[in-house]
Amino acid sequence: MCDLRDEEQASRFIASAENALGPIDVLVANAATISVGPIESRTSSDFDDAMRSIFYTALHPILAAIPRMRQRKRGTIAIITSIGGIVGVPHLAPYSTAKFATVGLAESLVAELRKDGIHVVTVIPGLMRTGSHVRATFKGDAKREYAWFATSAMAPLLSIDADAAARRIVRAIERKRSRVVYTVPARIAARLHDLVPEVFDVAMKIAGALLPKAPERPSEAEGRSLRGPRERRTRTLAARHAQW
Repeated sequence: MCDLRDEEQASRFIASAENALGPIDVLVANAATISVGPIESRTSSDFDDAMRSIFYTALHPILAAIPRMRQRKRGTIAIITSIGGIVGVPHLAPYSTAKFATVGLAESLVAELRKDGIHVVTVIPGLMRTGSHVRATFKGDAKREYAWFATSAMAPLLSIDADAAARRIVRAIERKRSRVVYTVPARIAARLHDLVPEVFDVAMKIAGALLPKAPERPSEAEGRSLRGPRERRTRTLAARHAQW
């Protein structure tokens, strides 16, 4: 166990893993947290926390692994980002900001490390049914923020099962893909964003208008995770798929 937000701990972890198990052939950078709430409820510390727990938890182990992979002239780095890293999502500003940075890192490394025999795959998933809403934190009208986020995160038509997502990531690594985007809604959002930005902007404005407004007095649960009526089931899902 280590705190990947700390560069020294991440470096020691990579070294100890290689000492115990041998050379690292595949590094999957996936650690993250998520906080949901309107911009009125945010401070700069929310963005600092998101960068530390999303961007730097990817950067630190990658920086530790690159010299070792370069020395062997082989290796694969899979960086798990998010549709929120190529499309700004309302009420997820700190998360999207950090994920955009992670996408930038991944795409910069694709070209730069190819000459060294290191393959980099940028994984851009849409919503995944991992039980993430159980461990997320919520600001503003926390109960209403939890309601919309939990519903979206568990909706079969909008999200993908974590096991299915893991299989897609493995296939992308095996086939040496440089970039993979899933689910269908995520692909549609990415295409709209790039090809018809005006239409995408209208859709996002409508979505933003429908999301909960920040209350005049923050709820008691602001900044803390909430539990819904399906707490036991989502806890089980979260534990089962924690690695993804």
